[in-house]
Amino acid sequence: MNSQDDPEPTLRQRTRARTLAWGTLGGLAVLFTLLPASCRLGRIMIYTCPDPCETCDDPCHPCIEALGECVPEAPFGWAGPVLVWAGPRAIEPPPCPDHAPSRVYQGYDGLSVERGCPRCSCGPITCLSPETIATSDRAVCLGDEPRDDDLHLPIPPLWSGSCLEVPAVDEADVASLSASETRVGACEPNVGPIPASDAFAWDFHAMACANEAAPRLCEDEANWCAPQLTGDFHQCVYTRGDEPTCPVGYPKRRVFFEGIDGSLACTACACDAPAVSECRVNVEAFRDPACNDSIGDVDPDLATRACTDLVLPGGLRSLSMTWTVDEPGACAPRGGSPTGRVTPDGPTTFCCL
Repeated sequence: MNSQDDPEPTLRQRTRARTLAWGTLGGLAVLFTLLPASCRLGRIMIYTCPDPCETCDDPCHPCIEALGECVPEAPFGWAGPVLVWAGPRAIEPPPCPDHAPSRVYQGYDGLSVERGCPRCSCGPITCLSPETIATSDRAVCLGDEPRDDDLHLPIPPLWSGSCLEVPAVDEADVASLSASETRVGACEPNVGPIPASDAFAWDFHAMACANEAAPRLCEDEANWCAPQLTGDFHQCVYTRGDEPTCPVGYPKRRVFFEGIDGSLACTACACDAPAVSECRVNVEAFRDPACNDSIGDVDPDLATRACTDLVLPGGLRSLSMTWTVDEPGACAPRGGSPTGRVTPDGPTTFCCL
């Protein structure tokens, strides 16, 4: 037989054929293994893992597809997990990330209170004229003038002392002239602004973001699906109130508040009467309306009434007043002390990874 017709394969050729066949079958096996993933993702992705059953996250798991990560489940009474950002008030908070778009909390920490009560002061005071100036038909002074049954002359409450025309008084009714003590005007406080309950500031603010539509339970059915960390956010669970103890798995505790409770104010400003004052005045009576022809005068002060029975005839038509000592003194202010109290209100406790 010719050696070129239908030669029998050698041992080496048969071995090479078997190897190619097994390689083809192996490739088909890999392809069928990837088909489920390609059905779900629409693409074929090859993962290399030391132990695929333990160390590789399933790329088609709902938590991974939602840009989430598996973390310990929030215990009973706690909400989350959520992404929490906190920073100084001077820093504008970032927007919630796309995979946790819902802002579920906003709060504050580091309450500082301004106790800025105004300084109280008192306005100027003045010496005031006698409240009563009177004449009498009795030509004698007994020391208790002016009396109720004397003829009281009409004078304005804040008379400056300039010439004052009064109704004519007959000569018979001007046998004596009297005046009550001088006075000191009331001290009026100068009142500044009073702080209200908004005289406070927060040093820090915080917000929490969540994906409320994301799947919750991870594939292992033990952990919980939370939004992936990004930027300066932290993975946290939270509960209303000031909870002193964090749950297992979330050791870092911080408390934020929704607002304040209480108010701030200041005690009212007031003025004490002056310790030292001296107000002495000369009151003069005239027989004419223009204060030219004097008929007599008296000199009362803060402590003493004055009366004279040395009155010239001719009746009475006008009065004038001149201060001989005008030293009303000064009033001491009091008040303007802080009152009230402001405390943080509406606490929420956050515990983070």
